Amino acid sequence: MWGLIALLAITTSASARQDWSGRLDEALADESPRSWRGYFALGLQIADAENDAALNTLMNRWPTIDNIKFKQQLIKAMHFDLPTPYRTRLHPRVL
Repeated sequence: MWGLIALLAITTSASARQDWSGRLDEALADESPRSWRGYFALGLQIADAENDAALNTLMNRWPTIDNIKFKQQLIKAMHFDLPTPYRTRLHPRVL
């Protein structure tokens, strides 16, 4: 029984990692002039994620990301919370 639970946890974790990795790849592929909005929205989703899988995936990929706009908007989303007027988020993992 415990083995089944452990196997389920491992497969769920792997699929969550692939999901966030896919979202990062999809966002980085967008080179449109308004892509910064998508980057910021993805950053908000990562900051609001219930578990740490999203943030861990981002932290693992961070050194390989060359898109400065992408990084800027993700950091902005980690720092600010919506709706306007912006409130400081103070995300515990990012601090």
